[in-house]
Amino acid sequence: MKVDRGCVAAGLEQLCARELRSLLPGVAISTIEPGRLRFCYGGSPSRTLLLRTVDDVFAHIADLDGLSGREADLALIEAAASRADLEPALALREALGTIPKAPSFRVTGRRAGEQDYNSQQAAGFAGGGIVAQRGWRVDLTGHDLEIGLHIEGEHALIGLRLSDDAMAARSRVVHGVASLHPPIAHALCLLSAPEVGETFLDPMCGAG
Repeated sequence: MKVDRGCVAAGLEQLCARELRSLLPGVAISTIEPGRLRFCYGGSPSRTLLLRTVDDVFAHIADLDGLSGREADLALIEAAASRADLEPALALREALGTIPKAPSFRVTGRRAGEQDYNSQQAAGFAGGGIVAQRGWRVDLTGHDLEIGLHIEGEHALIGLRLSDDAMAARSRVVHGVASLHPPIAHALCLLSAPEVGETFLDPMCGAG
């Protein structure tokens, strides 16, 4: 099983790596990058959804190198999506719950750096490649599957989202304007290293 990637708030990467090693026995972390960790894990993908320092978990689909930042990249992204092997990622997603035979999907794009196109355009071309390959229906709001496209400089990364919208907001009871982001709150708990039976307090309690 290759899970790529755990998306994490910038600055928490080492804490996330520590949590990965403690929660996922035998995990192999291949790279630690700003806001992202790549890792391989041979156990159930459901275990990755127990991580509390990450915002999202994606199954790796494809890497694309050699982007120029020009509009010509869009055709390259579409072609890469049209020939990408989706089966390993779909198998991981299927292990978490049944997927319809003809699922609907959307592509969510993110960019870092300067390009002559925006994230929505890149996502649209990637989606066109998936439609050409699979014939799936695009649904931006009620989709069965979400594919992530992350572009950074000359590199693009395509993955299938395993987590859902609730992961990053886990354990939050009230969504106040000053509420601390749950993965960051968990990271603070890890840094405080409480012992069994101890009580600890966050005096900068925000909405509390």
